[in-house]
Amino acid sequence: MEVEIDNKTKYLCFILYDEEYAIDIKDIKEIINLQEITEVPRAPKYIKGIISLRGVIITIFDLRKRLGFQERKYGKDARIIVVSINNAQIGIQVDSVTEVLWISEREIEPPPPVIGGIESEYLKGIGRLKGRIVILLNLNKVLKVEER
Repeated sequence: MEVEIDNKTKYLCFILYDEEYAIDIKDIKEIINLQEITEVPRAPKYIKGIISLRGVIITIFDLRKRLGFQERKYGKDARIIVVSINNAQIGIQVDSVTEVLWISEREIEPPPPVIGGIESEYLKGIGRLKGRIVILLNLNKVLKVEER
């Protein structure tokens, strides 16, 4: 009897502009409440600024702006997800953090060329879970700062 091994990955789900997104949990360092963010002159519009977290300076990305959404005020449930990408700690501001999910490879479809204006290079795939759709982000692409 052959046993099929189902590769599952743990993802942190969060809400951004009323849609559900997820990132691989292994990239996450911690989740913190919003705090005072110091603006950085001449930074790209999607860089909200910097914070000091226990003495470490962390760049904060406004994920809404990065993905091209309209600007609107963040509510009380907004959080900063601190991730580690290429040995750098970066914060991403989101509307709220919802849950941790196990998603198997079988439940992930390749991303369409464009989804709601988001370039497909920013997407790792689309997770389909019991009638739910979760957009899986490719953090390496999303958090890459373009040269001016």
